[in-house]
Amino acid sequence: MAPIGPGGYVADVVNYPLLQRVRHLDGASAVAELRLDPDVHRYLADHRVRGIATFPGAFHIEGHAEVAGLLHPGRTLVSATDVEFVKFVKCHAAFPLTLSMRAGPAGPAAAGSAAAGSAAAGSAAAQPVAAETRSDLVRPGGPVLEADRLHSRGTYWFAEEFPAAPGSPRPVRQLLAGGRPLDLEAFYADTHRHIAFGQTFRCTTQVRLADDGSLVSELVVPDNRGLLPFLCSPRLRTMPVVMDNAWRSALIWAHHELGRSYVPISIRSIRFHRIPFPAETLYTISTVTDAGGPDGHRLDVDIQIVDSADTVLAGIRGLVVTEVR
Repeated sequence: MAPIGPGGYVADVVNYPLLQRVRHLDGASAVAELRLDPDVHRYLADHRVRGIATFPGAFHIEGHAEVAGLLHPGRTLVSATDVEFVKFVKCHAAFPLTLSMRAGPAGPAAAGSAAAGSAAAGSAAAQPVAAETRSDLVRPGGPVLEADRLHSRGTYWFAEEFPAAPGSPRPVRQLLAGGRPLDLEAFYADTHRHIAFGQTFRCTTQVRLADDGSLVSELVVPDNRGLLPFLCSPRLRTMPVVMDNAWRSALIWAHHELGRSYVPISIRSIRFHRIPFPAETLYTISTVTDAGGPDGHRLDVDIQIVDSADTVLAGIRGLVVTEVR
């Protein structure tokens, strides 16, 4: 199926579920739109920052990957690098919001680090695309209050196929069995004033602090039915709900050990090896590599998402989370 139909509206909604209309597409760049509507994008109600429905960071990555993928049809997303979450996308009823997702050539910084990016992607033939999400803040029927706000950006790498998946150096279920449990429900209850996760984003079944200091979690992959009412089973390229849950171990640890709430602000790299199956049981192994000095307002975390055979599905390096104050 051709992804774009008459008027630029996306016809292949299965493979591009977060793109509604393509405003521009040539061999070098693409611009697509997503009109955020809480009645359509029901997951928004299950992801709130200070009580306001907020477009999740993991969905920024998915939107970037989809618009960048328009420039590499038939190729596979294998890595994301230098991802930044710059400004929350908050969904106020009084301010209808259309996101502009843009993709184009990677800039000099990405080109200068092509070797590092290719290593992160696992393929010397991987091709980088820069992507970002912007929006105008507009009153209904009124003037533009703030134009072209930058919300997020990153570089996305495409190749013919996923790189070979490595094995985890640590048996994840052994780590899980020997770890000290952290209270999930207490975390949700205590942090809901700052950041609240509804049932859509509660796929994690347990989190434990292992003897080696790592954080180990178990989660069940959702089937994504009901995520978007116009589509039964969207093909998401970056497993955003799984990714959101993978990040959560560090947030739960910080709540239990530091008594603080954190949100992600950047990721140095994500390397993808395969997309999980609905209802598959997965595990995450997280290591806090930097506790942000004496004030602890920032944490750096590395994460592996692995399956029951201890094979890595995705590796995340340099997830940075900052305290909500």
